[in-house]
Amino acid sequence: MKASRQSDYLYSIGNQVCYALSQWIAVTIIVKTVGLADLGVYSYIIALCAPIFAFSNLGIRTLIVTSQSETEIQTFYSLRYLNSLLSFSILFLYTLVVGGSPIFVAFLIFTQKTVESIDDLYQGILQKNRQFKNIFYANACTLTVSLLMGLFALITTKSLLGYCLILLFGKLIQLLWDMENSRRYPEWQKPNLKEIFNSSIFRKTLLYAPLGISALLTALNSNLPRYLVKHYLGDKSLGLFMGLLFFIIAGANLIVSIKNALTPELTRLWQTSRKSYYRKINLIQALYFLITLIACVFVYFLGDPFLETIYTAEFRGTSTVFIILILSGGFMYMQSLPSLTLTIQRKLNIQPFIAAFSILIGGGLGFLLVPKFELFGAAFAMLGSSFCFFLLTTYFCRD
Repeated sequence: MKASRQSDYLYSIGNQVCYALSQWIAVTIIVKTVGLADLGVYSYIIALCAPIFAFSNLGIRTLIVTSQSETEIQTFYSLRYLNSLLSFSILFLYTLVVGGSPIFVAFLIFTQKTVESIDDLYQGILQKNRQFKNIFYANACTLTVSLLMGLFALITTKSLLGYCLILLFGKLIQLLWDMENSRRYPEWQKPNLKEIFNSSIFRKTLLYAPLGISALLTALNSNLPRYLVKHYLGDKSLGLFMGLLFFIIAGANLIVSIKNALTPELTRLWQTSRKSYYRKINLIQALYFLITLIACVFVYFLGDPFLETIYTAEFRGTSTVFIILILSGGFMYMQSLPSLTLTIQRKLNIQPFIAAFSILIGGGLGFLLVPKFELFGAAFAMLGSSFCFFLLTTYFCRD
């Protein structure tokens, strides 16, 4: 059993390492081929998607893994399909009316995120049945093919459109793969269109809405600095900010993979030994804190040459902003386990209030600091918000 858990961790972490590496290569190529402004455009569209899909997902993947009710899992199918389609519609309508983004690029990214949202449902089934190996192979294969083809499109056309089209194709292949792999498990079901459009589904959405609102506010909290940077400083500065922030996002993806691998075991520990449960999450949080300190020391001494080497000379002088973002990421990582604890405890109603208070702190700091201190102000706003989130989740997850 212990060897099996270690294998789960390795496959889950390996999955996110592949994803983070592919994203890093993509960001680097975008910067070097089409420039910081296009990276800013791409990042802004992704930032628009994040809070909408975070709400519509309703934390269903975690709920599937921790659920003991077959009827409850049946509900998750209808919720995910309906909410994913609604999210796409809202985002596309917003882009048509408000503008501010290339319409065809936005359409492809919105479609990609819709497919990704539905695929997350089937990956949740695989996760519940500890099939981390299947998840890893699916992600690694589709990411590799998509990355190679996407980079070829970027280099040859110097346009985001071809790159986004290739990414969408890769996500569709991955969705079909995960649907087929999850078919042999009892939680797998065919989408029921009648149930999707049944009026009772809206009442069920309200049942899980607190978790969705919490996720929406958390995503809005993380992306608000991007909106402010674009509004006050423009696409090029947003591209610069995202080049730095990418490393924090990559770290967050790794943390999510670790949390996903730990969720079944932590759920079991919560039911059998609370003392062992808290000892384990405290140990992991201490490890996250240590890694954050090591990263800060590295950037303090070698930040500028490191960033100039992997990106361009335009990143010279941004190491101080980078250190603040790393500290912000550290608190973000440490709060992931207390947040999971709240979900396991089914303390769903408190989570939106925690996220709302944190976004008020981050938003307030952002509006005050970004116009005056530019990227430094945006990074400091993220630090204040993530620290607040960490303190509140830690306080309320106490048994």
